[in-house]
Amino acid sequence: MPTHLCHSPPAPDERLNSQSPDGLETAPAVTVGIPTHNRAQGLKRALESVLDQTERDLEVIISDDASSDETSVVVGQLAQRDARVRYIRREAPLGLTENFNFLLAHASGRYVMLLADDDYIDPNYIARCRAELDRDAELGIVAGSPIYHEPNGRTFGGRDINLLDARPARRVLRYFGSVTDNVCIYGLMRTTLVGEALPMRNCLAGDWLLVARIALLAKVRTTSSTHLHRSTEGTSATFARTVRRMGLSAFEARHPHLAIMRLIREDIAHRAPVYDRLTRSRRHVLALASALQIVRTRPAELIIEELFSRPPLRRVYVWARGPAALPER
Repeated sequence: MPTHLCHSPPAPDERLNSQSPDGLETAPAVTVGIPTHNRAQGLKRALESVLDQTERDLEVIISDDASSDETSVVVGQLAQRDARVRYIRREAPLGLTENFNFLLAHASGRYVMLLADDDYIDPNYIARCRAELDRDAELGIVAGSPIYHEPNGRTFGGRDINLLDARPARRVLRYFGSVTDNVCIYGLMRTTLVGEALPMRNCLAGDWLLVARIALLAKVRTTSSTHLHRSTEGTSATFARTVRRMGLSAFEARHPHLAIMRLIREDIAHRAPVYDRLTRSRRHVLALASALQIVRTRPAELIIEELFSRPPLRRVYVWARGPAALPER
């Protein structure tokens, strides 16, 4: 449970959403949640990018998972200048996934988004995404197009995801056939739909599973008119880093793609209540078809290597590749 909650008092000209005309408390239109752990300088940039948004009807909640660096100082300085900042700090670590779940579950805005503590967004990001959601009630998530930043200064674009099919199951299937870098989890989402889809599972691609559940409930769009800027050095940059930070299973560490396939099938066929709206047979067909999308969209060599990574299957695989590949005796 959180041990500290800091909320700076609003200055008179910053009481954008604190009161309605009858004097009652009202919620902001948008809640932005930033989970953080020992990344004070990156967090400063992330938080400033939210406070500098052209969309002013928002609150930002920092959930600090027991940082031991200068995080509290950095947030405190910004909170003194802007009443929209709330800071929650834990003495004992909650874990990355549960920190995400906490922020999503406690959003008070009509819309909610997450922002990683080493990423940042264009000044018009929330306004552009909100305009799309306000205009089209069938949309559940709108995200900006991702741009990745490497330490050497090189940048490259990520994959835009658009799931606009009228058929819910087809949206889920197409999502798993296109997701690589999951920009959707950092899009602006309808809070009510997120509530139906929670909780996020603490597993590889847990964020994929959450977005797929929302895609069953509503359409998903990526807009190229604004951008999410992502660091390539974050926790999710590699499977190995993700497994280590999240304390996942040995199977997920050794066979990440096979694990993701199994997790997808489990989530759709058995675990996630949102899929109860499908018949049992359609649910199982969708589960298998969605898991197989991982085979379609990843290099075959990756899947084969994972599948045959243990004896005796490994011996069969090495033998099948030719005598030159056989290990020395």
